[in-house]
Amino acid sequence: MQSNNNPIGVIDSGVGGLTVIREIQKQLPKENILYFGDSKNMPYGNKEPEEIISLTKKMFSFMELQNVKVILLACNTISSFIEELIPLTEIPVFDIVYPGCLAAIENNPKEGIGLIATEATVKSNIYKKTLESLKPEFCLYSNGSRDLAKVIEKNNGDQSQLNFTIKSAIDPILKKASIDTLILGCTHYPIVSKNISKLYPQLKLIDPAKKLVEIVKHFLEKNHLLASNSNTKLNIYTSGSMENFLPFIDQLEIKNYNIMVKELD
Repeated sequence: MQSNNNPIGVIDSGVGGLTVIREIQKQLPKENILYFGDSKNMPYGNKEPEEIISLTKKMFSFMELQNVKVILLACNTISSFIEELIPLTEIPVFDIVYPGCLAAIENNPKEGIGLIATEATVKSNIYKKTLESLKPEFCLYSNGSRDLAKVIEKNNGDQSQLNFTIKSAIDPILKKASIDTLILGCTHYPIVSKNISKLYPQLKLIDPAKKLVEIVKHFLEKNHLLASNSNTKLNIYTSGSMENFLPFIDQLEIKNYNIMVKELD
């Protein structure tokens, strides 16, 4: 039974989905939130589809036990398998790819649209298919990075390594096309958007989380599911180390949280 004050569920392969949490707390400040970041098994972007779906199914089961009212896929790699995942739960599921494409189109690009994402996301062609279904006249130029999400999650403070990995992700796109808009197709990437903007000031960066939360807000309003909590709770669960999350929670100014370690059953 869905209740207005049931939490919004958010899942990701690690800390990247905290960028979605930040947007929920900005746009939907009265909502309780339940987050699961599967840091133990990250990065998902280098895994086979069967394993990604299997791990996601386990996170869905946890969300169902916690009675969440919606599930947000705060992971582009997981979102690549949205058609296979929707039948696995009766809870409404929202992917992050469609909002990313919508936000890029709304930016009204004069040149091509670039996409940096994990190898699995790029290989799935989900962004290309989604963009073509919305605006076939726009060209998408993609590059998959094996390492950028991992380097961000590692958070060892090595700026030269981080900038090198960013350039390794973006430069191949610029060598083959002229773009003015870049979709950050992994929720880890907005964490380092300042680094990206400093290296590529000419690019408009698209963080799909903003549009995703707008879409979810509209759904909750339409279905009379908006919460009215005065004291909201954010429960963060991770299969990895709590210590890995704390610097990102501080950096993204996440509020009113509890954090716990939980194995995926």
